Parts: sequence; structure tokens; C-alpha cells
Amino acid sequence: MSKFMFALRVHSIFGTISLFKQQHMKCNFNSIFILIILVLGIVACQKDSATETLLTQGSWKVESKLAIIQGSTINLNDSIHPCVQDDLTRFLTDGSVEIDDGPLKCHDSDPQTFSLGPWTLSENDTRLFYGGTTYDVEELTESRLRLLGPYSNLAISGVIDITFGK
Repeated sequence: MSKFMFALRVHSIFGTISLFKQQHMKCNFNSIFILIILVLGIVACQKDSATETLLTQGSWKVESKLAIIQGSTINLNDSIHPCVQDDLTRFLTDGSVEIDDGPLKCHDSDPQTFSLGPWTLSENDTRLFYGGTTYDVEELTESRLRLLGPYSNLAISGVIDITFGK
């Protein structure tokens, strides 16, 4: 065998090995890329945070409503009709809010439960949107939820401080 033929054969073998390595590396890269995408997809689909779990366990009843206007605190509890004071709020795991009218109904024809629309958590679970308003989550434990949000009544505006209990 001539040196030229030997060099050609060695080059051919190394070229095949090099081609095999390139294809094998592509395959590993593709496999790793697909694995990363799958892991990120699974993590992104896991919506349940500790905050969400606390929020969706059980029913919440308003214990206190305060309006803070120009540094003064106004107790709104006395202005809430008894048929509304006994209502229960449920943040359902499907992202909807359900209101249970409680034992006292304002009108006999009112449904026992009704939807208040969607709810969502944002900004690392520090903001809660429901009932058309975004609130700051000031406190959330197994038995207490405290929200601060915008308040307006006619020409007066300020902050509403709502505390729920179980």
C-alpha cells in the first residue's frame, strides 16, 4: 500500500469519526435542548404557589372594611348591610371567584352563589386582582387575608383596607 493510499484511508477513517462525533454532538445537544424545554414547561405550568394554596383553601368572610382618606381612617363596617356581611368569598383553583350569599339574602330571588369573575396573583404573589380591582396583599395566613386597594366614593378617594377571616 502506498503512503498516499494509507494517508487517504486514515483521513477517510478520521473523517468518518469526525462526522460521527459531529452528528453525535448534535444529537446530544438536541436531546439536552429538548430536556431543558420540557423541564421549563413543567415548571411554568406549576401555578400553585404557597400563596395560592392559602388563598384557595376554604371560604373567606369580610371581618373589617376601613377607608383611609387623607390620613383619616373611616370604619365602613357599620355601613355594610347585614345581608352582605354574612357573604362568603371563595377563590377557586380554576381562577374564578365565587360569592356565597350566606344565610341572609338581600333579595329572596338572588342566587345562593354567583361568580365575581376571575382572580389572579401577580408581582411575586404580592398583588391580587379580583372583582375588577387590583389589591396589595398585606397579609395572608391560613385564617387571615388583608388587602389594600383603591377606594373612591363620589369625589372622595383613598385606600380601602379589607380584612377577611375564616
